[in-house]
Amino acid sequence: MSLATRPNFVMSRARTLTKEELAQVTETGLEVIRKMTAEGVIPEAWRVQGDGKEYRYAPQTVALVELLKELHGYFGPRSPIPRAVARQIIPGLEQAWREPERPVRMTVEFDDVMTVGIGRLRCIDRAYVKLAALA
Repeated sequence: MSLATRPNFVMSRARTLTKEELAQVTETGLEVIRKMTAEGVIPEAWRVQGDGKEYRYAPQTVALVELLKELHGYFGPRSPIPRAVARQIIPGLEQAWREPERPVRMTVEFDDVMTVGIGRLRCIDRAYVKLAALA
């Protein structure tokens, strides 16, 4: 999806999401979002406490959850690899979120025995589409 064909995401990118909205838009359970928050998979910089002490999440968190779902599809639902990979690529994912047209290539290592190469972050495009539907 190019910038020319991508819908207008200004509002979606600027607002934060409740955990319920994040779970809804990513088709993930609330418990999964709570666990990702508690375990620090979702970076602190991507969440703020709202008025009622509930966290609100930055829109790029949708891309992170989408990436985790994709990685769990490859490695299995109980594999620790997706979360380990996600923690390592947060800076690259954040940059890709800000500059979606820039090519991204990342390599991450898991436990000194596995290297995972990420050539294209399709999760960014999926996140933009899902956020537009939520708006």
